[in-house]
Amino acid sequence: MYKFYFVIAILIFTSLGCALFDNFDELPMFVTVESVGVVTNPSQGSASHKIQDIWPSADGQSIGVFEVPTTFPVLDDDAITTMTYFAGIRRVGIADDHTIYPFYERIIVDKDFVAESACIENLTFNYIDNLNFRIVEDFEISHVFSRDVDEDPITELLITSTGGFEGNCGLMTLTEENPEIEVATASEISGIPTNGTAVYLELDYQTEINLNVGLQANINGTEFEQYFLTLTPNSIWNKVYIDLSEILQDSGLDSYRVLFGATYQGSTTAEIRIDNVKLVHF
Repeated sequence: MYKFYFVIAILIFTSLGCALFDNFDELPMFVTVESVGVVTNPSQGSASHKIQDIWPSADGQSIGVFEVPTTFPVLDDDAITTMTYFAGIRRVGIADDHTIYPFYERIIVDKDFVAESACIENLTFNYIDNLNFRIVEDFEISHVFSRDVDEDPITELLITSTGGFEGNCGLMTLTEENPEIEVATASEISGIPTNGTAVYLELDYQTEINLNVGLQANINGTEFEQYFLTLTPNSIWNKVYIDLSEILQDSGLDSYRVLFGATYQGSTTAEIRIDNVKLVHF
């Protein structure tokens, strides 16, 4: 089943629908995007992704925004149609948000235009060259989230080989006796753009309780923590893209630590798992 959101296009699946194109010299060809994926090199970490939408254009003209998998028509007077595909995501924390992920390279494909033909695409995206991957954490050997902000040595982020998304993952365990955790990156990360340039935190997670995501910063010798997003419990692994651009622009500080925190109110045990944490900017 497909969905579309703001589309200047017409979908035809019945003979009656063909009448809609009587005003055009050509009938459309139909493009079906069956699947999408991502490939990475070792410096970019996991190929985990959550591309949900495709933003196609034909010869530079936008066709619309479609949820994958989808089928849409393309009209063209030329023998060759240049199709361009952008990867679309949903920024977590923004309701009904559909946006092009700025760090995935667009795909450009030339197609022979054949009216009423069917074209099937399985798209594989790459990251744009020369991005800054400030954090690439897969928890396979060690990890960078070793700063004990809550100062409770019992609650820490450990590496586990059980229940992971891809191999090992990070595990935080809370109990009635030790119900709080706050951990941050060991080192401050400086030089992150604060001028509105795109900055994203990517994260795979599975959690039994609310997981708070934030930043820690040092201001005149005092450390401050700000949580700006709460990820709610989920029974299966999920991926999120967290847009930090506006948050960083508002604060405008020189350096930050990425921060995770949670509080447990129960009598048993609660577990939080995270994996493939990336902090990326131009």
